[in-house]
Amino acid sequence: MTVLQQPDAFSFSAGMKDIIISSQDTVIFILNIPSGIVLQETYTADAEGKIYIRDLGKLCQSYISPVTLREQFTMKLLNVETNAVFSTINITVQYSNVVLDISAEEFLEDRFLSLLDREKIIYREQKEFLSLVVPAQTDVKAVIRRKSGVFENIHLTTISQINTVITIDVSPSIFTNPETITYYTILAGDRPMTYYIRPEPTPGVQFIFLNSFGVKETFIPSGLINHENKYENSFGTFAGKYRKYFIDFKKLFTANTGVIDDNHATWLEELFMSKDVFLLSPSGIENEITIEEATVKRTSAREELPAYEFKYRDTKINHYEFVTKRSRIFDETFNYTFN
Repeated sequence: MTVLQQPDAFSFSAGMKDIIISSQDTVIFILNIPSGIVLQETYTADAEGKIYIRDLGKLCQSYISPVTLREQFTMKLLNVETNAVFSTINITVQYSNVVLDISAEEFLEDRFLSLLDREKIIYREQKEFLSLVVPAQTDVKAVIRRKSGVFENIHLTTISQINTVITIDVSPSIFTNPETITYYTILAGDRPMTYYIRPEPTPGVQFIFLNSFGVKETFIPSGLINHENKYENSFGTFAGKYRKYFIDFKKLFTANTGVIDDNHATWLEELFMSKDVFLLSPSGIENEITIEEATVKRTSAREELPAYEFKYRDTKINHYEFVTKRSRIFDETFNYTFN
């Protein structure tokens, strides 16, 4: 029995390699986490003498904690006749929903846990987070460029927790006099991320979502936000009268991203793919929403300026609310869109 292919010792859950075995005998496969056995199955070789154990990433991902975002797994291969272990595979699996063209180790070596390509355009009052995993103690610093042309180097923190997902707040508000900053770069070892600050006032809608790596990212659309109240009525005949007996009331919103560049256009699909999306209120409260519809259409035109529309609603079932301070039945303070 020979193992022809196996997962890397450190792998993302998405795109994890299958196990391929050359064998004429039946094999027992056992998958363990520290707390016990997850899976035990018997496999028989095909006509070519090969055994394929597929989709391990999906199985492993279901056992990864949303807090730690990684887990240790042990895979054992046994001969069914002798019950002897002929191969033991120990791997660390990092949560991921996106298949990458490089290994997990290569990706984490010089990148943050984001699909953004090292730069982002933001607003002055926008919340910003960066998440990363470091193999050794790492200093995090910021290089700030002021409107006066002066550059400042600031030490933000030292990360001493290795091989652990760390999230740091890198919002403009953490710096003194953020209104005088034109852009700043966050450096964590060899990982850079540059933030260019837009001069316009910050719009009222800020989305926070969990990206493909299970960590927070944010986006503020520069386009219009449209609001629509929908009433779905149910009717019936009661005591000889045709009456309305149920009203389903919903508040629906349509957001336009505004014009974005290719880097942001590709990254923004992370928002549409996310199952965990929130609106951040000025008080810092996160209100959960559901994106119901989003369409991404691109062309081959070189001069194309991407802009997307997407529809969302609050996750609450009952949207019929009355806010006494506003004295309006259809008040929108639940998401601060129109304040």
